Amino acid sequence: MTIHCDEPLPLVHGVCRDRFRVPPGECSFKRQYAQLYVSRLSAARPHLVRASFEAWGAIKESEDIQNISPVKSPSKALKRMRPAIHNLAFLNLGETCVIIGILYKVGIAAVNFLMP
Repeated sequence: MTIHCDEPLPLVHGVCRDRFRVPPGECSFKRQYAQLYVSRLSAARPHLVRASFEAWGAIKESEDIQNISPVKSPSKALKRMRPAIHNLAFLNLGETCVIIGILYKVGIAAVNFLMP
């Protein structure tokens, strides 16, 4: 079957096309980067943990971070201080720790050319 430019398209194409339309006011671009930030953080987290341990002198560059166990006694902690890495929900008052996460900065919204 050959369709020429002057022939109208069948009605089926018009019905399928409408299911991809987003009515005005229903689209939101506020959360469009959230998944991107989370995937970047999960990919960077092992490197950030290693870098924080190296910065605090807890490991040497040649050591494997998987083989390090948490320090229990204060005497060992003085020799090789390992900062705690917690979720923000589990922070302890006065504890030295490293926070690895996503920092959101609220800014003035620019003109959105995607909105109708």
